[in-house]
Amino acid sequence: MSGLLIMLGLFGPPFVWLVAIRPYARRHGQGFTPGANVGITAWVDWEQASDIAKKRGDKGMIWICRLFFLLSASVVVGFLSLFFLGPD
Repeated sequence: MSGLLIMLGLFGPPFVWLVAIRPYARRHGQGFTPGANVGITAWVDWEQASDIAKKRGDKGMIWICRLFFLLSASVVVGFLSLFFLGPD
């Protein structure tokens, strides 16, 4: 179970960011973070897309932003479960 959570956390957020969040932020005039690495850019795009979706009432994008956050958090949960519960 720990390995699955870690794999979801490592590969899920970049996929969701590239497919949905980044294009949404760019389409609405956001998503400019010069000089940042990919992790910072993804996180800033997520925050901006979430703010835009809340202002516009776009429930679909709100759910996608929540999915991005949950996938990002799953890597932390996976490592903690691996640390406290041991390997499966």
